[in-house]
Amino acid sequence: MQPMKVLHIVCVAVCFTLATISAPTFANNKLFAKGAKAFEKKDYRQALKLWKKSAKKGGASAGYNLGLIYHQGKIVEQNIPEAAKWYDKAASNGHHLAAYNLAKLYLTGNQIPRDLEKAASLYRTSAKMGHPEAKYELGVLYEQGLGVEVDPERAAKWIKSAANDGLAIGQFKMVQLYMTGFGVEKNEGLAFEMAKAASESGNVDAQYLLGHMYHKGIGTVQSNEMAMIWLEDAIDNGHQKAKALLTTIENETALAANSK
Repeated sequence: MQPMKVLHIVCVAVCFTLATISAPTFANNKLFAKGAKAFEKKDYRQALKLWKKSAKKGGASAGYNLGLIYHQGKIVEQNIPEAAKWYDKAASNGHHLAAYNLAKLYLTGNQIPRDLEKAASLYRTSAKMGHPEAKYELGVLYEQGLGVEVDPERAAKWIKSAANDGLAIGQFKMVQLYMTGFGVEKNEGLAFEMAKAASESGNVDAQYLLGHMYHKGIGTVQSNEMAMIWLEDAIDNGHQKAKALLTTIENETALAANSK
């Protein structure tokens, strides 16, 4: 399947990605295609009309787009229950982003009743379809026992899968799991490797932690030089505690040099 084109992407707590046409899936979906063209022309009323018809016929991306539009409230007045309705239709037809966004709504109870079990089920659906953020958040639910029983092994399984997908927050979380032995065997070397991967992915907390690990020799050979490099990155990225640790290391280095 070819990658899905998008009109715009803003992914934060939920994924605001408006689907357009993916040729193999929607080549024969004239309602969806016409809706996409109307949207591009800013004929939003016509786009909504066509996508509603498509969604009612099982069009997953049309349902997702409708959910997104009512969720964002930029084109129409925000209506979370209406967004949830369309997300649910899309999720039932296999749209992993719709399942993920609906899980978020049930998790937070934002204008719909909070339902942790539904949230967990929807995260699981999205995770099984390969969504990295859903994998991570499902793992956290298993860690905390929200909507599911606490299960350290399943928590680690899903968080590790997200980390292997390159999700920085998943990589950073695996540092904690490897350091504490939650769901995995304790392993400082693997904790260090995950901290390094998350740092290289741009996670500022991981950059600070990696500096600390180099400074203390946790899971790696002790190196103040490497510690300072990563702490400088953390400072550049706005970490509040990195400057204090960097100053401590610089003072230790200067003291050691003077004592020779």
